[in-house]
Amino acid sequence: MSESNTPKKNPNNRITVTFNGKETTLHKWAKEAVAATDQDRMKDWRLVGLESQEEPQSSLDRQEMTEEPVVEEEELNSFNYYEINNAVAKPYLSPSYSKKKKKPVKKTVKSDFVLFFKKFWIPLISAIIVGLGLGFTVLVFFTHQQTTPAAQSSSTPDETAGSEAATTSTPVSDGKTETVDGKDYALNLYIDQLNMYSTKANAQNAQKTFSSQGIHSVIVQEQGKYALIGAVALTKADLQTVGKPIASQVDVYGKQWILSVNQLKGSHMDLQDIKTANLVIQNLIPLSLSAAESKPVDQTVMKQVNKAIQQMEDPGTDVSKQKLGTLKGTLVAAYSALNQSKPSGTEAQKALLDAIANYQLALDAYSSK
Repeated sequence: MSESNTPKKNPNNRITVTFNGKETTLHKWAKEAVAATDQDRMKDWRLVGLESQEEPQSSLDRQEMTEEPVVEEEELNSFNYYEINNAVAKPYLSPSYSKKKKKPVKKTVKSDFVLFFKKFWIPLISAIIVGLGLGFTVLVFFTHQQTTPAAQSSSTPDETAGSEAATTSTPVSDGKTETVDGKDYALNLYIDQLNMYSTKANAQNAQKTFSSQGIHSVIVQEQGKYALIGAVALTKADLQTVGKPIASQVDVYGKQWILSVNQLKGSHMDLQDIKTANLVIQNLIPLSLSAAESKPVDQTVMKQVNKAIQQMEDPGTDVSKQKLGTLKGTLVAAYSALNQSKPSGTEAQKALLDAIANYQLALDAYSSK
């Protein structure tokens, strides 16, 4: 056989390489690598090439990349997969990855009414709700902080004696003065008037004369004149009962009498003491009627009256506070006259007349003229 017909031995068959601990010839390893490469190309592998090589952008380029290249055996045999010196494999292929396509988001078009409602009406409704809440809170706060005069005057004496007297213990600075309406401190009474005089001296002389006859009376001012009164009640019918002892001795003139001033000016505590005295008098007058009729005195009201009197301040150094101190003393005397096992209606009336006379003096002392 001639030399031209004799197959040439591939020099790569004599090259033995070690891969993963196994020895094999370079030619055999290359065939196996080509077969694995063909199989991987079926899985849409792509060339990575150099770092500066850009990825094909069009679908046509992508199709060309997926076509299987024809590798000749000689090219395969001569292809250098290794650097012999370093014996480090350099793979030239890398699997491609497919990005998931995002589903298009359907944008809902909102109606003009919804946009208008969100932009204007929601803030407007929220502001209205917040405003109503704040207004209601302020209203409740001021309602509890203030007590109207009408609410005070509409209460019965029995109901207000304890509650109103308790408010006198509220600590308020005595250094500040207040001006209040005098109508809230008025006494609406029915009295038996003995006589009226133009001067206080004449009234005092007549008072001594009546006292010598065993008739107790006090001097009160009315429309610039001085009147002597001998009995007091809250109604006209009650006046006839409590005024019998004095009416049997002298001629009397029963009438309605309102004891009041226009305005009062003083410290908060002093004005509270005057209000307490007003309520105590209105509670003691019906109790004196019970004593005049020889009926039991309501002990519940008596306890409320005693508590209210004890909460009044002690006499002060100035003239106005001294008058309040004197008024407190006459209220204590009226309470003591009724706080007996068998209270006397006559003695209770005497003490009440003294308390009413001193109440008028206290109103005059704090009157804002």
